Amino acid sequence: AIIATAKNISYALGGNSPTRVYVEDIGSQGIITDLLKAQGIPAKPFPVRGQTKEGKLQAVAPLIELGNIMFPEKGAERLIEQLIGFGGGDHDDLVDAFTMVILQLLETSKNRPSIHWLSY
Repeated sequence: AIIATAKNISYALGGNSPTRVYVEDIGSQGIITDLLKAQGIPAKPFPVRGQTKEGKLQAVAPLIELGNIMFPEKGAERLIEQLIGFGGGDHDDLVDAFTMVILQLLETSKNRPSIHWLSY
């Protein structure tokens, strides 16, 4: 079910062309990357490198505080709620996905100084 869901989302976001999917590279989840690739989805492992959800959020928090990451007035309410309430419950999947995306953007844009603003 997870492979079909990831494949459907990849194609939906790509306008009927597959878009890249990042999969946390921990434990046996590497098989998900391989299965997605076998189905033609450009999947890439996201190396966690022992970082916790808290650690990833601490790494991107200054970018939010400085205004380098901006949120739309509508459409990101659940993410913003999870960011504000982080650590106070079990609902942090959007925060985890958000920090992974930001960290990946930062990693891939290291040699692209023209990227100044990231917006969700």
